[in-house]
Amino acid sequence: FFFFSYVSLPTSTIIESLLSVPVQAQITETTTTTATTEFVFRGFTGNKTEIQTEGAAMIQPNGILRLNDRKSNVLGTAFYNKPVRLLDHSNLSTNATIRSFSTSFVFGILFTSSRNGGYGFTFTLSPTPNRPGAESGRYLGLVNEQNDGNSSNHVFAVEFDTVQGTRNDNSSRISNHFGLNFN
Repeated sequence: FFFFSYVSLPTSTIIESLLSVPVQAQITETTTTTATTEFVFRGFTGNKTEIQTEGAAMIQPNGILRLNDRKSNVLGTAFYNKPVRLLDHSNLSTNATIRSFSTSFVFGILFTSSRNGGYGFTFTLSPTPNRPGAESGRYLGLVNEQNDGNSSNHVFAVEFDTVQGTRNDNSSRISNHFGLNFN
């Protein structure tokens, strides 16, 4: 089972801005042998039982999903609370079929100061919403220094980055970019 998630890894200003964001999300999974699974959120009012928030994340009374509370090095996550099966084991062969899916969502990043903000946020597919030991900053709330790159720690994320990183490699040196992260 995989989960649909929004993960925020702000280190500083980003999520001061970030989820004053009305988010609309939709995933459709289809195969020839099973029905379509679809969910749409037009704001999050009334959806508290379908979204699992952790850390600094919360659904505000106005229906906006906020991932951070404007403090540095804070981590907030929000996962769709129901499993979405992306591997189909229903055929009788030994090979699982990978299901296709599509998603669309709208977000806004509103900077409240002239500073650049933090590391951004991710749209994540993960086998579990529990990310023990996950760190904010460059680890995007998904992994940490010890388990980054560990093949037993599977995760896929689309990163929306808003700050130039300080790493010695080129993986996060450009500000205002998006990236695909596989672990």
